[in-house]
Amino acid sequence: MNTDMSREIKFRGKRVDSKGDIAKKILPDNTVVNADFIYGDKVEVEGKVYILTDDAQIVDDGPLGIEVTGFIEVHPDTVGQSIDFKDDDNKEIYEGDLCLANDTFIDEVVFGNGGFIFDGRCPQTQATQIVAWNHLKIIGTIHDEEKPDA
Repeated sequence: MNTDMSREIKFRGKRVDSKGDIAKKILPDNTVVNADFIYGDKVEVEGKVYILTDDAQIVDDGPLGIEVTGFIEVHPDTVGQSIDFKDDDNKEIYEGDLCLANDTFIDEVVFGNGGFIFDGRCPQTQATQIVAWNHLKIIGTIHDEEKPDA
């Protein structure tokens, strides 16, 4: 029997560009969308938020000193923690995800009441624990350019 009660705490956030805005990328059809999420540990330094990726390295950069690779600034409003639970497609669920619950209700994952719950935009899911639902499917995030109808 496994008695290890620890879990990995993971975060994600969207990269910022040189102006501090959420970085954008252009798709082949010329649609502009938010950049992909960066995953790893959350670090706050001098009022800025960074994600330290799993492949981060400290590199001796010669006369300029030390450089840390995989230390990426992200927009604070896009940072969300993994809830340590997966949807029906085996995708990790994070704060800020929009989930389809029981193929019927769409709601946002938030932290509240001492755990991860739906935020209540849909009365049927209001303030219920995520793990109480039998079927969950991530259909987007609150940070997507286009959001599904709730």
